[in-house]
Amino acid sequence: MTGIDIESQQTNPPKGTDKEQKSEKVPLLQDHPLIITKDDANTASYLSGVFNLSCTIVGAGIMSLPAAMKVLGIIPGILLILVSGFLTKYSVEILLRYSEKEGSYTYGQLMYDAFGRIGEIFFQISVIINNTGITIIYLIIIADVISGSTTSGIHHSGILEEWFGEQWWTGRAFVLIFLTAFALIPTAWIKSMEALQYTSAIAVGLAVLFILIVIEITCYKLAMGTIKQPSLFPRINDFASFWNLFTAVPVLVCAYLCHYNVHTIRNELQDPSQMPGVVKSSLSVCSTIYIMTGLFGFLLFGDSTASDVLSNFDSDLGIPYSSVLNAMVRLSYAAHIVLVFPVVFYALRLNFYGLVYNSAIPLTSDTRKSAFAIITLILILVILLGAIFIPSIWVAFQFTGATAGALILFIFPASIVLRDHLGISTRRDKIISWGLIILAVFSDLVAIYSNTDIESSFVKGSSIVLKDEKVPLLAHKRASFGSSVFNLSCTIVGAGIMSLPAAIKVLGVIPGVILIIIGGFLTEASIEFLIRFSDASCSFSYSSVMEDAFGKIGKFLVQLCVVINNIGTCIIYLIIIEDVLSGSTTSSGVHHPGVLEDEFGQQWWTGRAFVLFVLTLFAFMPLIWCKRIDSLRYTSAVAVALAVLFIVVVIAITAFKLVEGTIQEPAWFPVIKSFESFWNLFTAVPVLVCAYLCHFNVHPIQNELKDPSQMQAVVRTSLSLSGIVYLLTGLFGFLLFANSTASDILSNFDTDLGVPYSSLLNNIVRVSYAGHIILVFPVIFYSLRLNFDGLMFRHARPLATENWRFVFVTFILMSVILYGAIFIPSIWQAFEFTGASSGSLLLFIFPASIVLKDRHGIATTKDTILAFFLILVAVLADVIAIYSNVRSLIPTPS
Repeated sequence: MTGIDIESQQTNPPKGTDKEQKSEKVPLLQDHPLIITKDDANTASYLSGVFNLSCTIVGAGIMSLPAAMKVLGIIPGILLILVSGFLTKYSVEILLRYSEKEGSYTYGQLMYDAFGRIGEIFFQISVIINNTGITIIYLIIIADVISGSTTSGIHHSGILEEWFGEQWWTGRAFVLIFLTAFALIPTAWIKSMEALQYTSAIAVGLAVLFILIVIEITCYKLAMGTIKQPSLFPRINDFASFWNLFTAVPVLVCAYLCHYNVHTIRNELQDPSQMPGVVKSSLSVCSTIYIMTGLFGFLLFGDSTASDVLSNFDSDLGIPYSSVLNAMVRLSYAAHIVLVFPVVFYALRLNFYGLVYNSAIPLTSDTRKSAFAIITLILILVILLGAIFIPSIWVAFQFTGATAGALILFIFPASIVLRDHLGISTRRDKIISWGLIILAVFSDLVAIYSNTDIESSFVKGSSIVLKDEKVPLLAHKRASFGSSVFNLSCTIVGAGIMSLPAAIKVLGVIPGVILIIIGGFLTEASIEFLIRFSDASCSFSYSSVMEDAFGKIGKFLVQLCVVINNIGTCIIYLIIIEDVLSGSTTSSGVHHPGVLEDEFGQQWWTGRAFVLFVLTLFAFMPLIWCKRIDSLRYTSAVAVALAVLFIVVVIAITAFKLVEGTIQEPAWFPVIKSFESFWNLFTAVPVLVCAYLCHFNVHPIQNELKDPSQMQAVVRTSLSLSGIVYLLTGLFGFLLFANSTASDILSNFDTDLGVPYSSLLNNIVRVSYAGHIILVFPVIFYSLRLNFDGLMFRHARPLATENWRFVFVTFILMSVILYGAIFIPSIWQAFEFTGASSGSLLLFIFPASIVLKDRHGIATTKDTILAFFLILVAVLADVIAIYSNVRSLIPTPS
């Protein structure tokens, strides 16, 4: 790589090139995206490159290799380590070959050149996810070593606990905070990869020391005859044990992952053409370390090998100086992890900066000092908090290796070859690339399935009750009558209030009011069915009542409908808040500005996507971590109060305009001018079907009541309160805006209302209801998470008892909701299709079907007639509504 004249580049920088875009496209320390000189950045030696790359590789996988060897057997384990090494070498060679031809300085720029900005974003997100997971795992390992860990009920003491006993300052949380503040943050502050060469060399040396001690102990015990015969091949007793072999694959996928640091190391080499040699040397060193660690670690501990082999070094090894050797092994590897941390963190910070800022200004420039510090501290804080919720290094590597790791290591490089935008791929390259993608996708899908299924094997051998959503998330019987009313009312009101004025506009005032009242009575009857048949079958959830009546298919259908309905509802909540804060544009082209746009004008940070992301990160995420629904009683009470405040303001404005005589005459009955307008009436039905939907939270609330027999009274009180809120909102909202009523009435509060302090009242209405929706969100999300977990982890322990699964499910669902909100253009259409499918099933059809099945013989003739009526009304209304909705989406010829 030749030098570039710095002075001329700085005075006359090239314009219009992609190379100028610094979104992880250039080395961290470049003063200009194209400045790479031997006197500045290219000062790293061949050996320092080997140390840094080896440190990246070894730090990511060595701790779990003995456990992988235990699962696979010695011979398949060694073969898979070697094969993975060769496949990794090939994938890195792809990156280097295309980088040399393209003139790319980073993996991200290579993805940009092949697939555009979206390719670069995918890569950056994958690195962020992968490296955050790995650094979290590092903290867990260090905590295991120093404070100890508990697996399958067996406690492995840490060094501090052995030396000083159980003290408050030997606990995992305190140790993690202390080490983060005084060890990890100082090493993470390094701004050059080359500057880490000495710590990387020490880290590799400590890993070798760890291996030498393990080999010495194993050889001694072999000589003493105390080593059990190892499994040369996996033990396959049945088809399930065969599937479980694949749980080791993600560990080995992650084992050689180093691709995110390859270009960074190459850019700093004195002779970048040596990079292929650096890669081969590093992979050779790491393969040797991996084989030695996996082989001798498994030989030493046999079937008792823990998912993190360091946890095994807390008991008497049956050799002289056992405690001293134990301490040496654990301390040396803990120090190794501390020194590996900054190498992995380096790429995490760089890609996070590139994703968020996408700026041509390097992160280490004088103008970016505050950004460097803020990003570093934020990422370390996330890593520290995340380490608390992932209980097992084994489980963490399964899911990390099965997602972002496989993308970075195999799928992205293979995709670059198949894209072949430079025309340099051979037929052999493309065949191998297809093989890499198929192998990665197949092994990861099977691994995820095995990881899910293996949970059931742990539970079956334990005394913990199997989690099938038949029991509360956590045992809890302290909820009061009032808190239960608030939670159920919050569930109801949050689901329908925003679209009721539009429904009244379609139906007319009198039919709309009558339908709201009838909907309340029918809802009360369907909930009464659920509670009565739950008592008869001793069921503790909606899905278990359906399972009692219709078997596993009934349970599956309920959980699936709850997931579909609640995801739709949560997406709608985000859309509503977007409309309030950022504004919306109707299909007719009318723009309703949001609160932020009114106050600050159109800015990049007032856009819908950015507002959604910030609110999700700083508002919704903190609210959805409650594991008991009763814990949400205070936020639910505030949510109900905000809804009442919204209604009071609307009534006051409407009353003022009535006195002024500026309110138009409302339509008391629907205006039917043709057969087509008659059919359009049914588009309002799904909105009212969704309006009272709360059935998925009835059982969780009842399970936490001090006196569960009060649940019927809770239901009636909540329905009465919600019915009043609905009537007042629908009536006065329609009176206020008449024919200009929007599908989401909040969009109407962006113009002069013709009253004093109009702008202030507009903001009060919109902000209060936005606050209401934010506080309703966790109540709906509670059942969504519980039922999604029931679908995916059918035989697992209760969700609240496994923090890693709780966090995993929560993040997956929030990601789906966040991105889904972008693609649903209208709150009206969303409620039409949600109410016309899963909503009506949960609200009317499933409860009525339970009555008609009458497995316990407790249904009366009146119950049967009412059940048939509920099904008939739901099916007829929904079929006509779907038909009308589809017709309304098809443009009619002029």
